[in-house]
Amino acid sequence: YSITAEKYGYRSASEDAEISFAGSEKEITLVKLPEYETGFNVTATEGDAPADVTVSVYYGERLIGTVSGDETIILSEGSYTYAAKAKGFETKRDSFEVNSQAFVGIALTPKQAGSNIPDTDWYYDNEYSDIYYIETAEELHGFEQLVNIEGVDFSGKTVKVADNIDITDIEWTPVGIWNGTHFSGTFDGDGHV
Repeated sequence: YSITAEKYGYRSASEDAEISFAGSEKEITLVKLPEYETGFNVTATEGDAPADVTVSVYYGERLIGTVSGDETIILSEGSYTYAAKAKGFETKRDSFEVNSQAFVGIALTPKQAGSNIPDTDWYYDNEYSDIYYIETAEELHGFEQLVNIEGVDFSGKTVKVADNIDITDIEWTPVGIWNGTHFSGTFDGDGHV
């Protein structure tokens, strides 16, 4: 048999092993990868630099951490992806390599007012969370799409409105009346209109 051992932050190792009976053991030693302090320099493609930026860092499908503002994160050598978000800007996703201490440059594009494009990043960036926050008309439109079209029922989850939302420019379809879909979570308007 060929056995491969993998663990985040360590170099993977493979060895051949002969297994003669149930309960046989084979020891494989993993070598820790170097770690580097990594930061993100977030700018705008036009206009003022975004405020309140968050950058979520992923190793494959695994969320390693989320940083805000000038915070840095310690990452093991390797390949990563990020999702950078700021209110009023399109979410940007891209990949980057870590092989020394560095700052990753990210340029965010301002959202067009009244774009009416559903934004589901707030959900997919934290798919396994118990609470989600909606702040824009596009995110509320994304919530409607997640339930009505994609069949996400939010069972055991809370969706909380975090700011007043103007849906004047949104073609609104009530949630849970499309093809037998339904919302099974808690929707908390938190006093917003």
